[in-house]
Amino acid sequence: MKTDPNQDNDPLHNAMQAWKVATPLPPRFQEQVWQRIEQAQVVEKATLWMVLQNWFQTALSRRAVAVSYLVILLMVGLTSGYWQGRQKASRVEATLSVRYVQSVDPYQMPRR
Repeated sequence: MKTDPNQDNDPLHNAMQAWKVATPLPPRFQEQVWQRIEQAQVVEKATLWMVLQNWFQTALSRRAVAVSYLVILLMVGLTSGYWQGRQKASRVEATLSVRYVQSVDPYQMPRR
């Protein structure tokens, strides 16, 4: 808004000061306005999914945080995959060595 002391000479200012609204408000106008305000203020009950989604949106909105989160998840995935692969490989190796010994020495056959 202008704070110019010469604004009394401004024709727009004079026209705005002289303008008066003669149309009455519709019936129950204020009540309807307050109802709309109350409806807009109704807060939905936050579910766990909504809370997690909101947290992810705020936490990962910065690029550096999102990249570090992605790198951490990638490292955890690679580490767990490597660890499971090593376990499976050692089991297969043990099974193959037992089978080899059983094929070479028939007395090593499992008894039923």
